[in-house]
Amino acid sequence: MLKELIENKFSRKTFESYVKDNFNLNIKKGLLEDNIKKSNDKEDTNIKSYQKIATMTKANKDDISFFVFESKTKNIINKRVGYSDFIKKLSTKYEFDGAVVAIYHPDSDVWRLSFVSVEFTDNNKTKLQTIPKRYTFELGDVPHKTALEQLSILDKNSTKEDFLKAFSVEKLSDDFFKEYKKIYYIVLNILKPEIALFENKNKNKNNISYFTKKLLGRIIFLYFLQKKGWLGSKETWGDGDKKFISNGFENYKNNNFYKDILQPIFFEALNTKRKDDYFELLHCKMPFLNGGLFSKDEFDDETLLSLDNIVFEDIFKLFDSYNFTIIEDTLNDKEVAIDPEMLGRIFEDLLEDRKDKGAFYTPREIVHYMCQQSIINYLSLSFDESEAIEQLVLNQKTDNSYIRTNAKKIQQKLKHIKVLDPAIGSGAFPMGMLHEIVQILSNIDKTANIVELKKQVIQDSIYGIDIETSAVEIAKLRFWLSIVVDDEVPTPLPNLFYKIMVGNSLIETVNGFDPFAKLDDGNKGETTTIDFDDADSKTDKIQKLIRQYFDEPNKDKKQKIQDNIDKNIKNIFDIKIAEYKNEIQTKSSRLHMGTKKEKTALQKSIQDDMDNLRAFQEIIKKPPTTKLFFYKLYFADVIDGGGFDVVIGNPPYIREKNIKELKNNIEQIHKTNKQNKTIAIYQNEKIYLSYNGTADIYVYFIEKGYQLLKKGGVLSYITSNKYTRAKYGKQLREFLLSNTNISGYIDFNGVKVFPNATVDTSILSFSKRKENIDTGIVKDIKNHNTFIYCNIDKTYKKGTELNQFISDNGFEYSQDDLSVDSFAFATSKELEIKNQIEKVGIPLKDWDIKINYGIKTGYNEAFIIDTKTKDELIKQDKNSADIIKPLLRGRDIKKYEFKFADKWIIGTFPSLNLNIDNYPAIKDYLLTFGKRIYQIGGKESRKKTTNKWFETQDTIAYLDEFNKEKIIWIELCDKAQFTLDYSHFGLAGTWVLTGSNIKYILSILNSKASLFYFDKIATSSGVGTNMWKKYKIELLPIPQITKEAQKLFEVLVDKIMNLKAQDKDTTKLENEIDAMVYRLYGLSDSEIDIVEGSL
Repeated sequence: MLKELIENKFSRKTFESYVKDNFNLNIKKGLLEDNIKKSNDKEDTNIKSYQKIATMTKANKDDISFFVFESKTKNIINKRVGYSDFIKKLSTKYEFDGAVVAIYHPDSDVWRLSFVSVEFTDNNKTKLQTIPKRYTFELGDVPHKTALEQLSILDKNSTKEDFLKAFSVEKLSDDFFKEYKKIYYIVLNILKPEIALFENKNKNKNNISYFTKKLLGRIIFLYFLQKKGWLGSKETWGDGDKKFISNGFENYKNNNFYKDILQPIFFEALNTKRKDDYFELLHCKMPFLNGGLFSKDEFDDETLLSLDNIVFEDIFKLFDSYNFTIIEDTLNDKEVAIDPEMLGRIFEDLLEDRKDKGAFYTPREIVHYMCQQSIINYLSLSFDESEAIEQLVLNQKTDNSYIRTNAKKIQQKLKHIKVLDPAIGSGAFPMGMLHEIVQILSNIDKTANIVELKKQVIQDSIYGIDIETSAVEIAKLRFWLSIVVDDEVPTPLPNLFYKIMVGNSLIETVNGFDPFAKLDDGNKGETTTIDFDDADSKTDKIQKLIRQYFDEPNKDKKQKIQDNIDKNIKNIFDIKIAEYKNEIQTKSSRLHMGTKKEKTALQKSIQDDMDNLRAFQEIIKKPPTTKLFFYKLYFADVIDGGGFDVVIGNPPYIREKNIKELKNNIEQIHKTNKQNKTIAIYQNEKIYLSYNGTADIYVYFIEKGYQLLKKGGVLSYITSNKYTRAKYGKQLREFLLSNTNISGYIDFNGVKVFPNATVDTSILSFSKRKENIDTGIVKDIKNHNTFIYCNIDKTYKKGTELNQFISDNGFEYSQDDLSVDSFAFATSKELEIKNQIEKVGIPLKDWDIKINYGIKTGYNEAFIIDTKTKDELIKQDKNSADIIKPLLRGRDIKKYEFKFADKWIIGTFPSLNLNIDNYPAIKDYLLTFGKRIYQIGGKESRKKTTNKWFETQDTIAYLDEFNKEKIIWIELCDKAQFTLDYSHFGLAGTWVLTGSNIKYILSILNSKASLFYFDKIATSSGVGTNMWKKYKIELLPIPQITKEAQKLFEVLVDKIMNLKAQDKDTTKLENEIDAMVYRLYGLSDSEIDIVEGSL
């Protein structure tokens, strides 16, 4: 029954039979004419009539209603706004929790089956909690594989959750990606014999992958064009064959399809303007698209590469089994089909080492929230009625006097907005901004041409950069698709080469040398002026040429413009090189002057300049380059205007050890400019004030984003939240507090945004302080600014509207409550408690204590032994006992106790300066591990050090501390696990604290008050546990009391540890310590309740 229903033109009889038999329901009886409700509402222009035919109601389950809609228009594929509005009204009228809606037209071979999910604020179902969400299959004469698989799970026992699963877009996306990935690797393997052809082009090993992705991207683009009926049209655009590609493959399977058919379609039909768009090879109309997707590149030479038809047999078989939609999804209305947004996610997942490079696709609901809030923040700079602006952006409300009065001004502001994503990936954020801007503009002016509006916004407002060429190509493809989906007839697509570009967006200098800055000649601060004004005029000329290039459809004219741009760029570089050489020559002329020390310094300066010049000349051989990005050249229109209005994105998360070359470049910029005394104030690109040797790459993206903003500009990033508490984030925290007004901090600590990433994430939004640009770094970080803070916890349902959740759960937070030491986010009451604890206590670092890390051996398998092995080594040589020590691992340590697991460490510590020949048994034992124990670097050995082969990796100069009374704890755990020890050594992953007042400090560290405080300042591991690191432990405020007062704590600690050793319960005694600690901090009963309720 299901198969018959979904594979054919809509049949009311078949649909009613399916509902009756599959769900065991009674269909509403009576004559059809009597039951149909005529729709007279003017807004319901797409609905001719509707009928509720059945309702599925069971005890303690949701009500699911079944409807049939007859559409007024035959073109039901592209009409959905009217349907959604009408369904929303029905949801309140009939009070259903979910509805299955069949939408058809008698003359259409295609129909739609939707599931509508409704949430109410109360049990009486009088008020909608959110806008109903609709999930839709397109059925009939379309591919139906997904619908058949997913809808087959439904029966009479199905719940609302089952219906949501059956209409799930996520399952479709996962299934399609898995199959797409298989095809990708099949094509890749088929092409591998031709690898020499690809690598010979520019010695890039990823060329073959780039070609494969571009080939599949082009074919998928054809499937979207096919869906619009633009391929194989005879007379009217839209009447083309909806199975044009697979039918063409069948008709021409005796030809080499790639060489004889596909390549001519790509490069002759779609990329060449023809009279009346007639394509003689296939005897039909084919659209001329322009844009660049179908422009030949160096790998498209048809004489060099010929792909067998078997390649395309698999590709077309896969694509033909899925339905493609030209309607872009929204959060509340989704097609269970392949849409352009899904395409972006699939392509981004295929980018080389994308996850290793810390890049993850951002979910649609987060993109939606960040784009809307960025626009609200941008418009709020110019319009003071914030509520009206919010309603305009969030709910498309234009029917109020403020919006009507300021409509033209709002239009102008939005048409001039400048938006940058410096790590564009597949283009999710710029696409999101495009969608939001166009939606607002078209709501204000309902007569606007959407296609022209999109082109205008792309040209005037959207900018993007990525270091990956494949990412840039994907992003451009998505922008082209966004235009195609709204175009009624084909028009030439814009050329996006200079809008979305390849480059390293973090670097725009060569070792600190900025080729676009005037150079100091070292003589009384005067500057050289070799045709510098001419360079400026050429930059202006380049910008004019770039604007011409954007919408030039003629292939020859396009090439001429690009050649002209390249020529002007070369001339600018020549001017800069000449100027720099002149500077070097001026310096060289002073080599005979000054002291020996001054001459040496000048000689080094000249050598550095020459090295920079050589590096610069190498980099510019073929611009653009992935080594840096010339903002002042390619985006000069924005930079000359003061900078970007919005910088938005999801920068990559990569640890410093994986970005050594980039880190070295950033460090060089930092050092070079920091030493340059002429830089008195903080200005764009001069220096990374947030630089830290161990910082993740996203830290620099945050500061670079700030540098690129204009005064008052808005930044919104989703990044790891580690910088808020990590040691490496201290410089960034100081930078943010000194230079920005934070407008929002949304913490996803309790929700995994990226399934394949262990990192905890947050959305940071801020504006660039106007006064900071010209007056230098703000010394007083207190600025009385407030922002919206929200903790996204497990009550948030993924995929749902973020704005509503934040509106319900967020609250205002004072920027003055953030400190350089840590961004400790908490409620106002929790902050009061935290401040009270800080007021009473003295930071642990100011006590008479030392904290040291556990022992790193570099190869635990060799150096950690069990008791049997220890005894054997001592039996062979009694000297072995001198350097074999009892060991505690992290897992052995608990709160107020430890469990010795009969593990020992061979203590060949470098600080002991041992002669291994004095310990022959141990020497022979360690030699059995061969090269693996050597400290020479590489995969087969320990990391390279200056230590001897048999020694542990770290020096361990603090050996004596292990034999003292000490507190020892595990670094990675969710609760406090501190204990007392006198003789064991701690392994890496543990910390040891020695000094005075040990037992008293232990009691405070293990208290609930301490755990509460630490939760507010700790760095998360990313897997739900805190990291109890030294620099955070040192911040814990410990109340200072007399030695006499400490004795009561010490007695309790002794009792607890004795009882723990006997495996007895110590809860009562621990609670007693907690109560004593609460009193020390002066916490009230209500404050104690808050502390304990938060743990």
